[in-house]
Amino acid sequence: MSFHEPLRVTLVRTGFLALTVGFAAALLQHQPGSWPLWTAFALWFTFGGHWVEVFFLNWLGPRLAATRGAQVTGRLLTWLGGGTALMIGARMTVLLLSTHPPRLPAWWLGGPAFVGLELVVHGLTRLRGLRALALSIGAFALACSQGERPHAAPQPAFAFRSPVAGDTLVEGHTYTIRWVSVPARRINLGAAMGGHDKGYLLSNAPARLDSLVWTVPVGFVTGFGPSSSDQMRLRLENADSTDQWVETGPFVITGVPRR
Repeated sequence: MSFHEPLRVTLVRTGFLALTVGFAAALLQHQPGSWPLWTAFALWFTFGGHWVEVFFLNWLGPRLAATRGAQVTGRLLTWLGGGTALMIGARMTVLLLSTHPPRLPAWWLGGPAFVGLELVVHGLTRLRGLRALALSIGAFALACSQGERPHAAPQPAFAFRSPVAGDTLVEGHTYTIRWVSVPARRINLGAAMGGHDKGYLLSNAPARLDSLVWTVPVGFVTGFGPSSSDQMRLRLENADSTDQWVETGPFVITGVPRR
């Protein structure tokens, strides 16, 4: 199953981020009127960077050897090449749109800057996952220390049968995801690693579905550097009313074991 995210979701997320960066860059340079240029510049890296990731996850990663070294090397080279191409495109766009363009970064900085940005993003993702786990444990301990018993959560509108918390899935292997859903017209099934959205496995699918045969893409976790992640979750939601949803407990996805 390849990475998939609705185009509307991608456009809203990357467009908002580009606007934020554009306004910030214009204010930092004391040229508020230049925000459209900087927004166009940033859009290359937000929207274009998304497709660099999709290229690796859906095309290059599955064609490389399943070893961690091959996946990490392929990911870094993809970031370097993609970042350089994005910087060239961003520079050309600003130069074409303005007769007096602002001072722009050198084209060769695109690759290293994109690699650094991706490493920071994925590092923060892992830290957010650990922080969320620590806060959950702390809240439970506080409740127990005060003599309170945790209240049972209300029965969710959806429920997962598999995978369950603690299960281990291996990249390149095929598994059946099973769930129970209440009557709805459409459902979404998504994946996340810590606080990092990994996209939809199903989008606007018929609610009558109760399972999905999923081959974990090679590089789904190891392509980001770690050999495994124990902060994987799946989320099932009513596509027409996203306040109806359920998540699996954290489970593990690991790379193919070395022989």
